[in-house]
Amino acid sequence: MKLLVIAPHYDDEALGCGGMLNRLSSSGAEIHVAVMTGKRKTKGLYDNELSNTLRRQSETVKDILGIKKYHIYNLEDEELYQDFSSVRHAIEGIRDEVCPDAILIPGIHDLNQDHVTVHEASMIAFRPATYRRSFNLLAYEVVSATDQSLIPFKPNSFFECSGMNIKAKVTAMEAYLSECYGSRDAHGIISIAKYRGIQSGYEYAEAYQLLISKGDHMK
Repeated sequence: MKLLVIAPHYDDEALGCGGMLNRLSSSGAEIHVAVMTGKRKTKGLYDNELSNTLRRQSETVKDILGIKKYHIYNLEDEELYQDFSSVRHAIEGIRDEVCPDAILIPGIHDLNQDHVTVHEASMIAFRPATYRRSFNLLAYEVVSATDQSLIPFKPNSFFECSGMNIKAKVTAMEAYLSECYGSRDAHGIISIAKYRGIQSGYEYAEAYQLLISKGDHMK
């Protein structure tokens, strides 16, 4: 199985679906991550030092979660909505390059404009009439973005994770030193995994919204 995570920023792949990535990679899945905003901002200004640091840290995350390749796009951090066509074209390009069986994207109601833009562009790029193959498309939750919206995240799919999968998720998130804080730290990640596990009858789980299903690849 080929799986593509579309991440607005470095760390969204780890925080949103790190448990799933770790489990599926260990069973042979080929995982790709597309990071839309390779150049990050600090206080509204581009921060080359931070951007380079995050890129280096992603190499550590790559090994922890079993990701085959990162595809980095230097689109405008915090301003993706101003260049929607470039976001869509980037996603269509990686779609045609990877030809994934499963696609993971941020939620439509996340309290982050970059997340919303990526969600909307992904839904267009992966319209079943356009992407003519068997695939599943799911939205993941990102603590500090998904949970801050006035419209709650309502999962309809849960993915069972082991304690080792969640430990790998925590370790991956901790590799992004500047991004691991507050509810995004080990305690927050483990607490959410336990809560989603309680909801779904597992010890630990990640929650998703299954948006498009043209085949069952997630077992």
